Amino acid sequence: MRKRNAIGGVIIAFFLLALAAGFTYDYLDSLPKGEGKIFVKTEGNVNAGMLADVQKTADAFNDLLAEKMQATVSGDVQLFVTSEPEAYQAVLKREFQMKDHEAERVAKISGGWTSGRIRVTVLNGSAGVMDGQNDQVSTTGHELFHQVQYALSKGKDTDENALFWLEEGSADYVGAVVAESMGKQRLEKWERDRIHEMHSLQDVVRPEDLQHCTLEQRKVLMEQKKHAYQMSDLMVIYLLQQQPENERMPKLAEYFRALGSSGDGEKAFEKTFQMPVKYFLQGFDQWLQQMMHASADLRIVQREGVVPGVRENIESDMARTQEFLQTVWGSGLHGEYCFVLAANPQDFAAAMRSELAMSEPETRTTAEQSLWIENGSSIILNAGKLDERQQQIFSVAAMTARVLQGQVAASSLDQMEWLSRGSAYLVATHMLGKAQLGTMAQYKAAWLRKVHGASHGVPGLLELKTMKDWQKAQEKYGQDEPTNIAELASLYLLEKHGWKSFYEWYVLTGKTGDAEKSFIKIYGKSSKAFAREFEASLVEKLY
Repeated sequence: MRKRNAIGGVIIAFFLLALAAGFTYDYLDSLPKGEGKIFVKTEGNVNAGMLADVQKTADAFNDLLAEKMQATVSGDVQLFVTSEPEAYQAVLKREFQMKDHEAERVAKISGGWTSGRIRVTVLNGSAGVMDGQNDQVSTTGHELFHQVQYALSKGKDTDENALFWLEEGSADYVGAVVAESMGKQRLEKWERDRIHEMHSLQDVVRPEDLQHCTLEQRKVLMEQKKHAYQMSDLMVIYLLQQQPENERMPKLAEYFRALGSSGDGEKAFEKTFQMPVKYFLQGFDQWLQQMMHASADLRIVQREGVVPGVRENIESDMARTQEFLQTVWGSGLHGEYCFVLAANPQDFAAAMRSELAMSEPETRTTAEQSLWIENGSSIILNAGKLDERQQQIFSVAAMTARVLQGQVAASSLDQMEWLSRGSAYLVATHMLGKAQLGTMAQYKAAWLRKVHGASHGVPGLLELKTMKDWQKAQEKYGQDEPTNIAELASLYLLEKHGWKSFYEWYVLTGKTGDAEKSFIKIYGKSSKAFAREFEASLVEKLY
């Protein structure tokens, strides 16, 4: 599911393979019928914006693929769009002849389902892969490409002898190409995000286990959440990077045609890409390890109107913050990032539309409420708000720490917002001290004064567990009060347990997915017990 906000990233959901279970008819029974048109239909109440995006994609799909890979759907296709789980299941049962329990199971793990034999595709509009305009376009392209795979391979695309990772990874790749062609997210960002995402994943499937899978094995992979689609995407990205750019899409079509002739994924792969699969896997493993351990590659893009000197300051601030984090946490950022500096709120919104393919309402709201946004491997900062050196240092340091948190623990830290934010703000405060702009003791005294003088009181730590809690606390107590409490509580932990404890909590939370149990393991008590201890200490300091 996609989430965009000033501190979050993008946590991307899965597609499930497009198969129709239970059919035993031969490919010859499904020779082309019709002219290759795609008829969009609705089931239940469907969001009008989603329907419009799907329709536009369906209308453009054949022409796009004919241009880029000399292939189209074969025969007329029915494309059902649903917005509700019940409607999705209804189509699965009616069109794909699934039993109730099977339709319910498939609905929980899939964003779309396709049968090339009966030329039917259905989209699960309630799934995370249909959340935004870009997702709606790319998911539609993904599922429709399964129709093309079936036609090119003469129905052998989902055989156990075919290569599962190439089937699903190529569908994701084509979906990303379609999205770019329709003015949405760029393919380059999609590729960069796939590599970026791998840094925060736990318990990832081995590439060797994605070669040949039965339908049941594929479903189990999805239910186990072993990130089979992310790994498949990376394998396809690596594979196509070895090909000339103008041959990448045609090579995918060539593979499926070869699969239709041989019925053997390995033979079709070697014929198309001129190497055995085992050699490809060896090269991919080396490439992946290099990507996972490489230091961060930060590419800064300065948009027109940004004040001279801001870019240089931000570059040096990020470098110094990373050096500090490497010293106290033993880890820094990995992967490739595109860091965009916007000149003002209007330019910030424009950058989000062009770089992230966000809608105008989304960008307008974000620009009003946020200083920066992280979306996968892209970070956009409203540099126009950083007109003082102190603001630049603090914001860049806090942002760098927050990005590292996401890389280590993905969204798991959202379960304890006060500590994830507070520990990042302490990093920023430390960097202010390094710049001779105040000591930690001085800032602590200032936070205590603000808490003591808060006209509407201050929130307790248990009121700051999630992002929603944080926002409610800001509405109740004021914009700054939650931040002051989070900084003081995190400093209380820092003084007792040191900098390393924060990173240990991030890592353990990322592994377990449980921020509370990880807190108990690292700090020896529950967050509730710590809240009582901290708040009693705070009363002593204030009164």
